[in-house]
Amino acid sequence: MFIVHGKQRTERIEGFVADFCSLCRRESAFRLVRVGTVLHWYGISAGAGGLVGYTRVCLNCRIETWTDRNRYSAAQKAFTLIDLQSSVRLGQLIQQTQPGLRSRLAERLDIEDQIRRNPQALDHRLRQALIKEPFTQITYVFDKRFESTHIDLPLFATAVAGIAATIATPVAAHDFLGADAAPRAFLVVLLLALTAILIQALRVKSRYLRNRIFPTLALALKPLAPKPEEIDAALLELRKEKLAIAKHIKTPALMALWVVTSKRQQVIS
Repeated sequence: MFIVHGKQRTERIEGFVADFCSLCRRESAFRLVRVGTVLHWYGISAGAGGLVGYTRVCLNCRIETWTDRNRYSAAQKAFTLIDLQSSVRLGQLIQQTQPGLRSRLAERLDIEDQIRRNPQALDHRLRQALIKEPFTQITYVFDKRFESTHIDLPLFATAVAGIAATIATPVAAHDFLGADAAPRAFLVVLLLALTAILIQALRVKSRYLRNRIFPTLALALKPLAPKPEEIDAALLELRKEKLAIAKHIKTPALMALWVVTSKRQQVIS
């Protein structure tokens, strides 16, 4: 008898906390999540499992990153996007969950002020570190997304269409081409369906990068106004550090989306 068992990730929301988001470049509210691993049998498990660590999900940019639970004195049970738009409510969340946040952020907030005034005037090493930062912050969601097989909508739709076409082909071919042609038509359609599914499967990561990762990176990097060679240098360093996401990012694609995002913002404003 084959028994399906092993370990699986568990996640439990502990509440909401305040912190600084280096992707949004501002104070924000975060959903605090306890991450654990638990034994399962046939996908069924019980309890929160052994503690792996804690992550936080920014309510504004929706990006999840690892965090240190000891940073927060408490976690509030309720906080919404509407609350996030209120400086009073955000201030209350800071006092309730991380009272010393603004004093600890004094240097970083000064740097952010320099970025707004003249990003090119920053020290070269600091500037390069700031360009690298969004890539390291966003790597968790990328790794989490693809730690197991992921099927997105285009892949699912292609698979459904391919299966339907393969099933329908023998009957249609028999009616229109004759009984002798039906097997050959079936094999041709099957091969085409498998090829289309394979192509879509190979494009899953690139679609996720284009639709989810690149827009967030573009907005995070925009205030720094990095040049292509600066992004190239940052990605080269990150590849040497074996950051998985870095090898999937091409500077021209990121810069192109940055231009599109900037134009959209100009139209909206």
